[in-house]
Order: sequence, then structure tokens, then C-alpha cells
Amino acid sequence: MKSIKAKFIVYFSILLLLSSVIVGLISLIYSTRSLTAEAEKSLVQMAREGAEITVGRIATQIKTLEIIADIEEIKSMDWSIQKDLLSDLLNKTGFLDLGIVGFDGIAYYTDGSVENLAGRDHVLLALDGEASISDVVPEGVSGKTIMRYVVPIERYGRVVGALIGRRDGENLSLITDDIGYGERGYSYVINNKGTVIAHPNREMVLDLFNPIYDMETDKSLESVGKLFEKILAEREGLSEYTFNGQDLYAGYAPIEGTEWSLVITANVEELLAAIPSMRNSIIMVTILIIAISVGITYIIGHSIAKPVIQVASHSEKVADLDLTEDLPPGLLDREDEIGLLSRGMQNLVSSLREI
Repeated sequence: MKSIKAKFIVYFSILLLLSSVIVGLISLIYSTRSLTAEAEKSLVQMAREGAEITVGRIATQIKTLEIIADIEEIKSMDWSIQKDLLSDLLNKTGFLDLGIVGFDGIAYYTDGSVENLAGRDHVLLALDGEASISDVVPEGVSGKTIMRYVVPIERYGRVVGALIGRRDGENLSLITDDIGYGERGYSYVINNKGTVIAHPNREMVLDLFNPIYDMETDKSLESVGKLFEKILAEREGLSEYTFNGQDLYAGYAPIEGTEWSLVITANVEELLAAIPSMRNSIIMVTILIIAISVGITYIIGHSIAKPVIQVASHSEKVADLDLTEDLPPGLLDREDEIGLLSRGMQNLVSSLREI
């Protein structure tokens, strides 16, 4: 470290090291934030698109019922006529059963069953002239779930009843089974109370899983319970939560025409999988830049220190009263401070020679 060359290389190397590390850290931080933001944005966008797909498939079923409800025999509201026609049409639809409900709320189905649906919101909406869908609910002790699609029956410009199509509730879960993020992500649907009505784990649907209620007695569900509360409040957005020991992201969006929300989950590690490789790339580039910079600093330091060392060596000879040698022309012809120093030393040597 007594050498000016060593000092120059060490000091500048430290400066370059600090500069490169700072730039690398800033790049890593901003790149991570940018990549995370893009990944989060894509998850929310996927939730929107998934909700649109769900809406489209629901609309297809609603349209089927609306076409049937527009048949004159159905508009007659004569169950003996309606039943025969609906029985013929049932196999051409994807419904488990078809039925008619009047303003008394009593529904009659082609299989001969009768159901009291008085006061049900989805029936009231249909009798008010708006197509609607019920939640997915367990069907007795069969171990299955059902959902009802209901459309108004209009005659001479007024609603005279409603057409019901009962459908296997698993069909909603089959829609969400096709939607997911990456290999470990999945999607599910919750209603306006936070109850799961579609999920890859069908037991959750059958058990009417609702962490908002269950988290009061099971603290392990607190994270997902708060997520569901946030979904019901915001309807669309992104959040992080923990479930079954996994750190997850959730992108959610409303399913238009219903009071449901589609939620798409993504494993945090999978969602941000590109960050470690990006971080490693930035570190490798930073190390490479430091190595190249140190090499360049060595070359520059050597080019600066060498002529200074030559002048210093010549001054030692002069100190020993050796005036036989002149400084090299290469030093005397330089236009910088080293050249100025060299010429001053040469003038000193010349003056001493005259003396």
C-alpha cells in the first residue's frame, strides 16, 4: 500500500465495488417490484377473464331456458300441457329436471316432484321478470349438489310464471376446474355470504365451507376468512393469504349477473418464480462488471504510476549526484502533469550540469 500504483488500484476498486453493488441492489429492488406488480396484475386479469368465461357458460343455460319459455304451450301455464312438452325437451338440455313455478312459489317438475320455493330470492327475481340463478346447495342425502336456473314466462307482455331448470351443482365446479394459474394454482367461487359454491375439493361445496363463520372457532382459518371478507367488500382485486400451510396470492373478480365472485389462487413461489433467476442474473452481471472494472483500473493505474515511478527513480539518481542521464523523451513529450514534472526534473538536471 506504500506504492501509488497499489493505492490507486485499491481505492478505485473499492469505489467501483460500492458503485456496482449500489446500482445492482437498486436494479434488483426495482426489477423485483416491477415483476411482482406485473405478476399480480396478470392474476387479477386472469380472474376477470375467468369470470367472463363463467358468465358465458351460465348465459348459455339461461338462453336455453328462455327459448323453451317462449313456446306457446309453456306460456299457457297449463301444467298438464307443460309437463309433456318439458319431458320431451329435457333430454335435449343439460338439466337434471325442468319445472314450472307460479306466484304461489310451488314448483312442479317433470319427475313428479313438488317443491316449495316461496320467498326464494332467485324465484322472486324471475317472477319479477329477471332471469336468475340460485346458489349451489346440497340435495338432500344424495351426496350431490344442485343449482336452479330460473327465467320468467311472459304472456301478452306480463309475467305469468317462471321456468326452472335444475342442474348438477358440480357443473359450476367443472367450469372452475379449467381455470387456474400455473401448475399449483386453482380457482373457486364464493357467494355473497362467503360460502364456497364451487371448488376443486368438492367436499368444501358439500360442507358449505365458510371461513368467515368458521374462523371464530378455528384460528387456522383466520387468514382465509379475512380474505373472503375483503373479497365481499371489494369485489375485485388482489390479496395474499395463508391456507393449509401455503402462502398464496388470490386474484378475484365478480361474476356479472350473479352475486358470486371468482377467485384464482397462485402459489407465491410459483407466481414469483422468475425473481430468483432475475436476481442471480443481476448478481452475475454485477460481478462481471466489477471484475472488468478492476482490470481496467489496474491497466489505467499502471499507465499512470509507471511514468511517476520513472521520474521518482531519476530523482533518486540526481540525489546521488548522478547527472549522466536525461529523462526519456516519452516523458518529456507528454502534455499532462507528468510531462510538466518530467521537464522540470530535466531542467534541474541541466542546471546542475552547468554548475
